[in-house]
Order: sequence, then C-alpha cells, then structure tokens
Amino acid sequence: MARASWLACIVLLLSLRASATWSNVQTWKSTTCTTTSNTCSQTLTSAATAGNVIVVLVSMNLNDTVSTVTDSGSSTYVLPGSCAMLEPTAPLFNMCAYTLSVVGGTTTVTATRGTSTTCTWFLRTAEFHSTATEAFDVAGATIASTATTSPVGPALTLTGTNDLVVHSIRTSSPSAISGGYTFTSFTQGAAGYLLNTSTAPTPTWTTTSAKAAMVGIAFSETGGVQQPVINVITENRPPQ
Repeated sequence: MARASWLACIVLLLSLRASATWSNVQTWKSTTCTTTSNTCSQTLTSAATAGNVIVVLVSMNLNDTVSTVTDSGSSTYVLPGSCAMLEPTAPLFNMCAYTLSVVGGTTTVTATRGTSTTCTWFLRTAEFHSTATEAFDVAGATIASTATTSPVGPALTLTGTNDLVVHSIRTSSPSAISGGYTFTSFTQGAAGYLLNTSTAPTPTWTTTSAKAAMVGIAFSETGGVQQPVINVITENRPPQ
C-alpha cells in the first residue's frame, strides 16, 4: 500500500477578550422641579433599555440633601456620599446618583429631597450603555467658595481602563468644559461626559463669575466582549 501523508487541520475556537464600548443612549434631559414640593419626577424621552446605566443629577439653591432616587421600574439606585457637595454660603447643592442596571421599560425617575418645600431645584438624567458589565469606579466633589469664571472640578483617579466619566456643576450660566468632555448646558448648571477613557481629565468650567458646587463620577467595566478566534493547528501524520 502506497504510503500516504495527509494534513489534518484542527480548528480550535478560543475566546479573546476584546475592548468593550460605552455609548450614550439618551442624552441629558433636564426638569425644573416644583419649588413647593420635596419630590420631583421626570418622564424619560424614551423607555430605558434593560441593563443600561442611568445617571441622575440633582441640584438646588438650598442647604438640603436628596434622600432617595427611585424609578417606575423599581430599579436600585445608589447615592454615593462622595458624589454630593454643598457650597454653604450661596448656598448651592449638587449631587449624583445612579443605577448600574435599569429595569427595562422604565419611563419615570423620581428624586426626593429632605423636608424643604422652598427654592427651585432641578433633576437631570442620562442613559448609557456598555457592551461589557458595568461597575462603579470612583466619585468626587469640590466647591468654588469664591466667585470665579473658571471653577475646577474634582480630580478623579480611575482604576478602570475603559471608563465612562461624568462631571456636573451647579453655578450661574456655565458655557463650556475643558478636557474633551461632551458638554450640555442647563438652567443654572451643566454636565459633561467622556466615553471609553483610561484617564479622567480634571475639568475647568467656563462660567460667569460665581461660586459653584461640582461633582464627578466614573464607571468601569468588569468584563470584555467575547469574540471567537480561530487557531489552526497543523499535524503531519506518519506514513501509512
């Protein structure tokens, strides 16, 4: 029998961890809350997608706090103490909250402040999506206790390598933010976000001369996207 040699290809499907991607699903929506009420609700532009991150910002001209954030889907919200700041002399209060996994179909977000029933206050929300599993990374807060046209936000040191970073300011007439953040202005405030970053540039805001309360928060990813990779191994069998 003639000797034959043949080539066998063994195809192995391996798993490669690819870079995940953050994206903005719903941009900031701002609601001016009822001055005489200690609760404020906002209807989202579109129903939220299950598993996405909702970032909530609340600010007011008052020495008060926010006690709870809830939504119509019964998602769980976290109010990190490191993401709340009071400038006591103006006064100006600014804070953030978040859910890492919003319940699909959620349409309304509600914030409850202390016992105050005076002073204008504001509720802002945005929705973000990651192709990996989201996690809280770090938060910070700071104030400008004297009037300035260039208040500097909190410095955030990231532990993640591909983060979503959000900064917010409560002040008069902000018009810009440095550091490459996507800027959105509101009545008596503004926000900026940065997607898919390993660093969080400390932002300088451009405002009219005023005091300010500023917060920042970052979210990391705990897993990557699984993509198949084909590894071809060749084997020369002995003659038969």
